[in-house]
Order: sequence, then C-alpha cells, then structure tokens
Amino acid sequence: MGSENAPVFIDVIGIGSSVYDHLKVLGKIDVTPVNVGSGSTDTDKTGRYTFFNLRSQIIWKFREALDPASGENIVLPVDPQLRQDLRAARFQIVSGKIKIEEKKDIKKRIGRSPDRGDVVVLTWFGATMGGEKWEAMVA
Repeated sequence: MGSENAPVFIDVIGIGSSVYDHLKVLGKIDVTPVNVGSGSTDTDKTGRYTFFNLRSQIIWKFREALDPASGENIVLPVDPQLRQDLRAARFQIVSGKIKIEEKKDIKKRIGRSPDRGDVVVLTWFGATMGGEKWEAMVA
C-alpha cells in the first residue's frame, strides 16, 4: 500500500476480522489480514519440524529469533505483562509438527488474553516476511 504509517498485521480470526474491516475502510492505514489458523509449510530452524498452523509458526519463529545466537538482536521493552504473554504458550509435537497451545487454553490458564504478546509476535513476523512472500502466505 505504501503509506507513511507502519504496517499493521491483524489476526482476522474472531473479533480481529471486524477490526481489520474498519481499518481497511479508513484507507490510510497499511493493514494486512492474517489468518493464523491457516496452514504452514515452513520448518523450525533445524529443518526437522513443520508447524501445525501459521499461529504455531509465528510464535515458534519469534521464540527462535529471541535466541541471542540468531543475530536478530530483538530488544523488548521492560513490561512484565508482555514477558509473561511471550512465555505463556506451551507447545507439543504432534505427528512431527510443532503445535502451540490454543489461545483459549492460555486465557483459561493465565486468567486473561495474551494480547500484548500477540501484537509483538504478529508485528515482528509481518515485518520479517515482507513483500511477495508475505502476500502469498496470507492470500
């Protein structure tokens, strides 16, 4: 879209679809819909595991990027709730695929939605994907 604003990536499952629709109508915001429930063909950094869905991929890839050896040099703000959100998701390997715990289960376990963490991982992922590769994934 090429706006002066930072791009916004919105999970369009649930209430996010309404938020996306409203922002798209404004026309001045570079907004991209992301269906985190869609499939994924990517692998973890070892190449050994694929992902259960795009949400699992996004969260796992951000986890890998936080490793100082990744070279990503991610700096997070001092925000205890954000850090709790980013640590909240549990995972399991199901038929050779990394599956991140469902958001409803995280909410139940921690007593709230991990929204701050979701915003950070979705923004990071959108920014790292960029261009045609991103468009192909969300189409």
